[in-house]
Amino acid sequence: MVVLIDFDSLHGSVAPEILDAAYPVAEDVDDLRPHSGGALGTVGQDSPAPQRAWAGFVDGTLTGRCECGTVTTGPENFCVHLVAVVVTALNEAFPWSPTATLPDTLDDPATFAPDTDSPAASASPAGAAARPPESPESTIRRLAGVAATLPPATLAHLLAQHAATDPRLEAALLTAAGLPTPHLLKNP
Repeated sequence: MVVLIDFDSLHGSVAPEILDAAYPVAEDVDDLRPHSGGALGTVGQDSPAPQRAWAGFVDGTLTGRCECGTVTTGPENFCVHLVAVVVTALNEAFPWSPTATLPDTLDDPATFAPDTDSPAASASPAGAAARPPESPESTIRRLAGVAATLPPATLAHLLAQHAATDPRLEAALLTAAGLPTPHLLKNP
């Protein structure tokens, strides 16, 4: 399934007053990133009341959830924050997934707080001295957060692709799924 949203279709489905208000607000969208197959961004990061907003294609329909209380299917009912996220995503050629799922929460798992006990928490900016490695726990939390932002089919394909070339990962995947691990079975 191909999903298509462009400025013309957005203009044709959003109330003109919301659209007019959304363009200046779109300049204040920060942290646009993939999340649950859609686009998640923070509108007005520096304002007293920033709003996180998510938009994505759920069952082929542009759907949104915003911290302002808007949860809707169809851009004709989007709030200014949701339209601003869509406008920003269009401006940045965001890769929309056709299999997005409406997130239960707008908490972004990819933004876990850093492990303050980890040497990586006090690392220098890029271009400075080399950063010490993350602790295994921090790496797992960071990568789990990134993986949680992927659509399930993308994550499954990525995992299968790597498990096909890594016997330990294949065994861990099969074990986690409750399936036998053929290469670990002994011949009678």
